[in-house]
Amino acid sequence: MRPHFEPKRRRVLPIDFAPALWVRSDLGITLVADPVIGAWTLGAGWSDLGGGLYSHVGALSNISQAALVIDNWYEITYTVSGVAGGTIRPYAGDTAGALRNANGTYTETLLCKTNTNIIFAGDGTASVSAITVRSRSCSAWADQSGNGRNLVQATAVNQPRYLFSGGPFDQPYLQFDGVNDILVAAGWGETQPTHVFAVTKPRTSSETGTWLDGSTTSMAARVLGVDQHQFYCGVGLPDLSGLTTNQWRRYEFLANGSGSKIEIDHSAP
Repeated sequence: MRPHFEPKRRRVLPIDFAPALWVRSDLGITLVADPVIGAWTLGAGWSDLGGGLYSHVGALSNISQAALVIDNWYEITYTVSGVAGGTIRPYAGDTAGALRNANGTYTETLLCKTNTNIIFAGDGTASVSAITVRSRSCSAWADQSGNGRNLVQATAVNQPRYLFSGGPFDQPYLQFDGVNDILVAAGWGETQPTHVFAVTKPRTSSETGTWLDGSTTSMAARVLGVDQHQFYCGVGLPDLSGLTTNQWRRYEFLANGSGSKIEIDHSAP
């Protein structure tokens, strides 16, 4: 199954209570621009050996540069070599990555916080090279129907994280934090009847918040309730408190007044 937009019948929308939403890499996802990595500021004990290789000897210190955006996600790839009792650790702002004490090439994703610095801290004898930093914050998802109902988010702290694998069939997906991550289709004023489906993986069944928000009780849908999931289809509040967590499922919603219903994997919950 391939999620897509179709006018007046089907839409795939993001959800914002810490689930993960399946997308495909060719479906109009826009990521925040990659940072421009320039010259590093070298702390005590660091040497620039040329060709992007930086060597450290001695007490804890770092190389750094201001290149990131606070509240954006970044995928950092780097190679550690020449380890002789030393360690290397990356930072995005003050968010610490893993402590590496063995030679190898590593990739990790960090959320930049507090300041805009990309940092590699060295302790003892070790080197770092082949550093690449790529943005993983999603700022827009283009409507594939051609109707221009694009989902957008310009505020960094509200942008979901884009992952290249781990979705159904190991495809890419968007992951929302369950706090304030959301993508919005501005000016979408569709009224019932409407048909919505989404392939998602809720991470808990006790979180509250909006899954698909129609902004009024006669439009689309809304998740309500305290410690449960309820889908507002204009009439009635179908209860989704018994969601199976950490599994990819197909959620389908039909909002048409008194006949509104929910199905999970083609069956009533």
